[in-house]
Amino acid sequence: MRMHPESMTPSASLGDVLRLVHSERSMKQAVLRLLRGTEGSVHPEARRSQSVWELHYERLAEVGLVASQEEGVWTLTERGHQVGTYLAQCEAGDELDLMFSRLDCQADSVFLDLGCGAGPALIKASELSTPPQWMIGIDIDRSSLVAADAALGGHRPQCLLIQADLSALPIRDGAVTRVSSRLSLPYVDQRASLAELGRVMAPGGQAFLQVHSVGFYLRLLWDERLQWKRVILNGFCLLNGFMFALFGVQLKVPNRHGLYQELYQTRGGLAKILKQQGMTILWSERDRLFRVLGKKNGA
Repeated sequence: MRMHPESMTPSASLGDVLRLVHSERSMKQAVLRLLRGTEGSVHPEARRSQSVWELHYERLAEVGLVASQEEGVWTLTERGHQVGTYLAQCEAGDELDLMFSRLDCQADSVFLDLGCGAGPALIKASELSTPPQWMIGIDIDRSSLVAADAALGGHRPQCLLIQADLSALPIRDGAVTRVSSRLSLPYVDQRASLAELGRVMAPGGQAFLQVHSVGFYLRLLWDERLQWKRVILNGFCLLNGFMFALFGVQLKVPNRHGLYQELYQTRGGLAKILKQQGMTILWSERDRLFRVLGKKNGA
């Protein structure tokens, strides 16, 4: 079977495709298998059972998710990447349950998800027994927002999706009462982004932040010790976290995507910078990830 992405005409809407891959576990596994392959592709020799996977890839090709550019090599299309990203993010169901058990959304809450990706936290918020009145998703990646738009379905009228940088939120002061950020903060300017978080939060508002702990990068450093480029990157993240925790300095290195500034956080370092934004830490826990629940003072 030989296809090219530009010649494919999807036979279903993105929303229909998301429902399709959610309805069948094998279809979900097929998309995630491609997503986690080399540059979104799978070669015949990498498959345990070529004939079984071939059937799934052909079905996914019919709805515009995969293409075979070369004989026997299946590759995700742009739409396939959107769906795969959404599925990967939705695997963190337990983390979302934990987050919303702490955030305690109310019927009049305005919920903001920073780095919303393909929208799993927004969808979870909309399905709570007491969902927030309004939801806002912010992400710099447009393709993720397109997937979120389709995945929200009937909940879309209560949700505003915005493409923006976390360090310059297009939201007025004190407009939101509940904020979440799941693993988006480690990659952005800490002071600018957390200053924006403090600015848009209403007094008494709560924020659930999930960042990387030092253990996350120590584990990566060991697991990827044979890949010299990854050793350098993981070492930089460890150094950057140390510099920020000790001196409040975040190192930034230019690269082809802009600035590379990834780092880990500590409770003390995060408490200090949140205090500058008028926030207090109510709860925290740390393993490979570091989770914090903070409250904006004044109510």
